[in-house]
Amino acid sequence: MPRIARENQISNYYHVIVQGDEKKFIFKKETSKLKYLRLLMKNASRNKIQILAYCIMDNHAHILVHVSEPLNLSKMMSQVGTSFGIYYSKIRQNVGHVFRDRFKSEPIVDISHLANCIKYIHENPVKACIVNNPGLYRYSSYNEYAHKIGSYNQIFSLNIFSTETLSTLTQPLTLESNFLEVPPIFEDIDIVFRELTLQYDMTDLHKKEIFEICNELFERCNASRLQISQRLNISYYHLTKLLKEYENFKQGHSLF
Repeated sequence: MPRIARENQISNYYHVIVQGDEKKFIFKKETSKLKYLRLLMKNASRNKIQILAYCIMDNHAHILVHVSEPLNLSKMMSQVGTSFGIYYSKIRQNVGHVFRDRFKSEPIVDISHLANCIKYIHENPVKACIVNNPGLYRYSSYNEYAHKIGSYNQIFSLNIFSTETLSTLTQPLTLESNFLEVPPIFEDIDIVFRELTLQYDMTDLHKKEIFEICNELFERCNASRLQISQRLNISYYHLTKLLKEYENFKQGHSLF
């Protein structure tokens, strides 16, 4: 028997975004992404909040929640932010704020908005050109929807979507998105490159390290291939060839 959707007006659903202070890449490491995710799940349970979708990017995270009591959302985010801030400051010997301001949130107004928000969150890594398929990204709930586990079970238990709508939640977002965004703020390429020279031996770079440096400069500085090739002191042709090789590699792998 098909599931019957409730009325179109819904409440206590929120799309939340947190961002590193000054767009710092606070979630860049796999361990940091997994740590934040564990803290999120732990404190969601403590506050009786359901995590319906999530995507942890390098410098921000999108989270879709259902809360029985809206005040619990602020409580949960404060607990997660405090615990992760202590963790990040300890491992990175960081001084100052870890997160940029307070978290941002927007209410979900109806069933269609909710379905599209799930798709929007899962498509963040595709939009950022990290992967070309959301299923290849390990730090989102997309595969939980694809395999009907985890966050999918949370949304299923709320009994708000019809069977037909449930079946479309792993399909691409076709409407123009109107959700909380992280506005692009690009950094000075020479400042960022000097920072990278302290992390890498620029006289003996392996392919993986070149890909990592390119990603940093693309994302943080909106740098062109020519700008990057000049600073790495390699030819534009050689860099383009390496990046094409990397794109082919990503077709079948989620990580380096």
